[in-house]
Amino acid sequence: MAITKREQLLRLRYKYKYDTPGSLKPSDIDTLIDAIDAALDEVIGISTGEVTISYEEQDTAALLALSDGDLATAAIITQDPLDGDYIKVYIDGIKFSVGRGNKTKPFYFSADGGVTAKGFSESDPTGKVEIGDALYVNPSILTATLDPTQTITIVYNITQ
Repeated sequence: MAITKREQLLRLRYKYKYDTPGSLKPSDIDTLIDAIDAALDEVIGISTGEVTISYEEQDTAALLALSDGDLATAAIITQDPLDGDYIKVYIDGIKFSVGRGNKTKPFYFSADGGVTAKGFSESDPTGKVEIGDALYVNPSILTATLDPTQTITIVYNITQ
C-alpha cells in the first residue's frame, strides 16, 4: 500500500519528535518539528486534505499590444486559481504587477474582452479569475509596449 505525502511528513515529524538519538540538542529537534509543521501547513491542506501546487501556464509569446486594454497573450487561464491567492505575470523572466480587480497595474485579467478587471478572491466585487479568463496589458503603466518576441509566463497556485 502506497503512503501519501501527508503520511510521509507525519511519520518524519514523529521520528524527529520521539525517535531522535541524543546527538541532537532539544532546540535542534524543536526547529525540525517547527519546519515539518510549517511544511505540513503550507504543502498539505490538513483541514481539507488537498495539496496546493504552483501551476505555470506554458510560456507563450506576447501579442503586439500598443494600447491600454489590449490582449497581452493568446494564452488563457486553464486551471482554477486558488481563491485569494496572487497570480504572478512575468515578461522574459521579469515579474510585473497584476491588478486585483482594477486596471491600475501593468496587467489584469478579464472575462469580457478587457472591459472589467477581475480580482483574486470570490469576495472581490468583480469576481475571481477563473478558467477561460485572459490577460490584458496597460502599456502606459508598463511604460512599454508588448511584441511577439517577448515571452509571457503566468504562475498561480491550484489545489489538487
